[in-house]
Amino acid sequence: MGLLYFFVQLNALFMFIGTWRYRMRICSVYCSMFICLFQFAVIIATGCLLFTKYNGVCALSMQTTSIWDGAWLWTMADDFYTTHTLWGMTIVTLFAF
Repeated sequence: MGLLYFFVQLNALFMFIGTWRYRMRICSVYCSMFICLFQFAVIIATGCLLFTKYNGVCALSMQTTSIWDGAWLWTMADDFYTTHTLWGMTIVTLFAF
């Protein structure tokens, strides 16, 4: 998903440069179509991996994944909650933009 957002940022740069250079505008159009298809493929692949039985067990784990000073507890469940939220927001951004 990180690679996906790198391509989105690269496309934004193409759009900005396309204000002055028409070839970058054309590149941005094709890049936008590629990113849309790539993002859809990543959403499907990530969804298949996120909703497995093994992931369901790990998502309930309260094993700490970050030990800073002990006052702030970050667990595997928090990691999975964050990952699922980002995955859901990716679906929204695909269809919204």
